[in-house]
Amino acid sequence: TSAPGLREPTEEAVLQLAPAARWIVDVHEGVTVVREEGADLIVRVPLHTTDWAVHLVLSLRGTASVLEPPALVQAVASAARSATASYA
Repeated sequence: TSAPGLREPTEEAVLQLAPAARWIVDVHEGVTVVREEGADLIVRVPLHTTDWAVHLVLSLRGTASVLEPPALVQAVASAARSATASYA
């Protein structure tokens, strides 16, 4: 099932999670572990909306990186630049 107010996911994002972000696997429905890479996890996360995913990644404060899809990589980078610029 989808989170309240979000559409059912039609795509997945692939994230690399540092140990401090491993809790995502337990908290978010539908997250699957693809593999371990050193201490990090590579996971697939249902992609409800791009905005939802950007918020999730930015809320993890540097403990997650987007590997796929490319549009989400760009959206997270853009949002991070915008957030940083507001503090300059």
